[in-house]
Amino acid sequence: MQAPLPAGTRASQARKVARDETGGTRASAVGLAVDLELARGEIRMLRQERDRLKEVVRRNLGQEPDKAGTGDLTTRVNELLTSNQRLEDELAKVTIAHDDLKQSLDAATEEVATVRMAMTQIMRDANR
Repeated sequence: MQAPLPAGTRASQARKVARDETGGTRASAVGLAVDLELARGEIRMLRQERDRLKEVVRRNLGQEPDKAGTGDLTTRVNELLTSNQRLEDELAKVTIAHDDLKQSLDAATEEVATVRMAMTQIMRDANR
């Protein structure tokens, strides 16, 4: 059980509350409501500014590659075009070589077939 407060202490606390209310050190409900509404308005403005700045940063980041990377991109495109042309030339050469080898294979296959037929005929003639 708590010890009872001295009578003078309660009176002192009551005087402090009255002094605070008359001295303006305690905020009134109306004052707090006004402060709250002002804070909400400031928060709205700050959010709008944040959104606007985010949009500016997003737009600027989108333009950076256009400005900063144009030279690098042009160089890379030229490298790719050169490489593509080299590969097309190489493909044309390989295609010609492939066609030549196919013709050689067809000729060799025909020759082998002719030799087989001749060999078969020679074997038949020898067996008669």
